[in-house]
Amino acid sequence: RPNQLLAVSLPYSPLMVQQQQAVVDYCAQHLYTSHGLRSLAPDDPQYA
Repeated sequence: RPNQLLAVSLPYSPLMVQQQQAVVDYCAQHLYTSHGLRSLAPDDPQYA
């Protein structure tokens, strides 16, 4: 979900650097579109 990017953007993120990179990579690959972020990846069973 795109709200995980909030944890990455915090000045004192609760995530380790490797976790932050994994979140950004996942969102870039599965959620990013030319119109913004999807709320779910298209391959998610609950994606409508």
